[in-house]
Amino acid sequence: MKNLFNLPRFLKSKRNLDSTSEEPMYISGNQDSTAWTAVEIEASVNETLLDSQIEVQTNLVPEYDSDGFSYEDEIDNAKTVEEITTATTSRNSCKRSCLTNSPITISPMYTDESDFDDDEGDPTFNFENKICTNTNGQNVNWNDIKQLKVSKDDPITFKYKTSYEDEVFKEVNMRNKRRKMTPLSEILLKKAYTSKKELSANKKKDMKELVTKGLIPLYYANFYNSIL
Repeated sequence: MKNLFNLPRFLKSKRNLDSTSEEPMYISGNQDSTAWTAVEIEASVNETLLDSQIEVQTNLVPEYDSDGFSYEDEIDNAKTVEEITTATTSRNSCKRSCLTNSPITISPMYTDESDFDDDEGDPTFNFENKICTNTNGQNVNWNDIKQLKVSKDDPITFKYKTSYEDEVFKEVNMRNKRRKMTPLSEILLKKAYTSKKELSANKKKDMKELVTKGLIPLYYANFYNSIL
């Protein structure tokens, strides 16, 4: 992003000057500094705002194509009048969007990063990333685990097998030796849902059709009809 010196001062001064005025304006208040006219200030602000929006869109909007994108490159590479007109219109539209403070739509993205409410002392918090080795000092690869066993009497540890042919379970201790852990009696499991999830209209329609066509056995028909 280009250096604006003081963007609020630019904008305030730009409103008070005639856009066609050639009267020089000294940015820092010192006449020894570079003098800018109102036209030059407006051009600089417009260009910088355009660059700012492109930079924000590039970093925040997932669908935004930022690979080597530049309105000026599109205009320079245009070969026909139609291509030049299209690229110029897109650039001007983006510039107007910046100057009118139009909101930038940001698509929500899933993240598994921790929140301020997360308790890192809870052994269940992000535990899959905490486990690196088992009690034998062997590395634990979650993709290789075939069987998983957890005992109610000892929930801090779990046992696993990486093959159905293994006779003995390997053991992992999730107790954090460096941090004071929350007592088990104080750990409350979070509910996955706070209310019954409703089926969508299309899902109900499809399930009803399966029951009608007999694709769902009649033995289960009463159950499915009760939830449709």
